[in-house]
Amino acid sequence: MSLPHSVIALLGATGVGKSQLAIDLARQFNGEVISCDSMQVYKGLDRTTNKVTTKETVGVPHHMLSCVDREAAYTVVQYRDAVLELGCRKGSISR
Repeated sequence: MSLPHSVIALLGATGVGKSQLAIDLARQFNGEVISCDSMQVYKGLDRTTNKVTTKETVGVPHHMLSCVDREAAYTVVQYRDAVLELGCRKGSISR
């Protein structure tokens, strides 16, 4: 698998500003944000997980947010497959 485009990974403790930095970087480099938060994939947990708002994300495509029903079982394998499919559709990942 090759990644012809750059990938920037932001890691850090809760509440240090990773989401805003991701948005700023995406705007600067014309990029997109793929959330890796294990709880933000679930619908209806916006306040609980301090999920970014649509106002904050204007102009920056975000992925893997609110895409799974709260009651559903969701595994890391399903997450990986969804992200790989997203990358293949966008042309940034080749299998």
